[in-house]
Amino acid sequence: MDMQETVGKTMKHELIKLKQALYLAQRGYDLLELKRRALQASVREANKRVTMIRVATAAAITRAYDALEAAYDDIGTDNVERIRKNLHHPSNTVNSMGTDWMSRFPLAGMTASLDEAAITWRAAVNQFIVFIDAENELLALQLDLRKTSKRASALKNIRIPQNQARIKYIENKLEESERESIARLKRITNARLISGRP
Repeated sequence: MDMQETVGKTMKHELIKLKQALYLAQRGYDLLELKRRALQASVREANKRVTMIRVATAAAITRAYDALEAAYDDIGTDNVERIRKNLHHPSNTVNSMGTDWMSRFPLAGMTASLDEAAITWRAAVNQFIVFIDAENELLALQLDLRKTSKRASALKNIRIPQNQARIKYIENKLEESERESIARLKRITNARLISGRP
């Protein structure tokens, strides 16, 4: 086996590997495109959900501020602040018996407006937590979409064209090598015919 045949076999082997790699890259790109479309739909839905939750959260916070204003008007700013400080005092959380601070908290100065303010603020905080969770979910989907788009773009714009160019180059080289072999065989055949050897 001469050197040209060895090079030809090596190039054919590389061509087969490149065609397999190209097929896998194209298949990977198709799958990433499907994933990208699904993620885009999920991001749109999550965006709608976050918008609705944002509106609900803003409404809950507005209600909480309104209730607090009503409590300020009802019992005064100083009394509300005094009660707030007592609520956040470390001794007013949970005692050694496991009962909460409400069992020991004096009811003097408590009003329905203050109760309403406490309830609406608790609801506003819970709604805000729901909003943060929805925002985090949206951000995670957007990040996944960005990564998927980058990978699909890299396959489409870099890997697939590189493989196609390399395949074309090897096929051209193999065709050129084949033409040279045919031309050499014709020259050898012509030389034998002219010299009279079979």
